[in-house]
Amino acid sequence: MYCSKCGALNPEETSVCSACGASLKTVQDTKVQNEVPVAPVYQGNQVYQGNQTYNNQSNRPRPTVPNNLVLSIVVLVISVLTCFCYCITTASVILSIIAVVLACQVNSKEFAGDIIGAEKSAKTAKILSFVSIGVMVFVIIIVVIVVSLGVTSGFFNSFNY
Repeated sequence: MYCSKCGALNPEETSVCSACGASLKTVQDTKVQNEVPVAPVYQGNQVYQGNQTYNNQSNRPRPTVPNNLVLSIVVLVISVLTCFCYCITTASVILSIIAVVLACQVNSKEFAGDIIGAEKSAKTAKILSFVSIGVMVFVIIIVVIVVSLGVTSGFFNSFNY
């Protein structure tokens, strides 16, 4: 091992230069105390993260944040179908589309190392999906009430007093 200060040749097991007394610690010997986690780098079928390389899909790190994508898509399909019947559920469709977009961002944010952002997107997607369901149910209840009031008023108007 060569000394970085004076250039003298020293045995590998020594930690101090025999010529000048400088420390011979290598970069591998020194540890950085607050290491920042390294985001994975994807190239084809290989994933590089820190010192580890994952060669195939089976040992690739799996996402841990649930993305709520299935819930968002199901709610979007149901809200589009109810929008054909009741055009006033357009707000539900818009909320569902936003939920699907947010749910699609979860995995990419998690793989980039933004766990907090992934959790926030997943939570927002779930909340928007449930709000969309609430809007659909509310509109359907209002339509049923209005239709039933219209039918009953027509029924009572048919009697001559």
